[in-house]
Amino acid sequence: MNKLIRIALALAVGCTGSIVSLGQPQTTQGKDHKVKVKGDRVVLRDKSKPVRRALEEQYAKIAEATREKDLVALLALRTPDFTVKTAKGEIWSYEQSADYAKRGFEQVQSIVSLSFTIGVINVSGNEAAAVIHQ
Repeated sequence: MNKLIRIALALAVGCTGSIVSLGQPQTTQGKDHKVKVKGDRVVLRDKSKPVRRALEEQYAKIAEATREKDLVALLALRTPDFTVKTAKGEIWSYEQSADYAKRGFEQVQSIVSLSFTIGVINVSGNEAAAVIHQ
């Protein structure tokens, strides 16, 4: 395990040009990343925020489709396993949310203002969960 840490540190040092000691907790920062060593743990954090950037791009497309009341374009942005947790705590499936959007488009004459604010994002492996305020 110690050899693995040293390899990770060597990679981190190579990327940042900084020297990291195994003795005390250390933090090394580069322009787009942060390496933190605490005991036998090495944490590499991507400061370029690729998940947040991808969510911002996706929600810009969602906002455009919603402003245009384009249900086909809106639903094309969702995967078949799409779910949403409502403010009341209910979990809606793709079909439930599609029906809600369809009924909403039918009832609304025009959309004057629409915004999405991305809050906390939790990333675990290849999955991310985010709090989005509309």
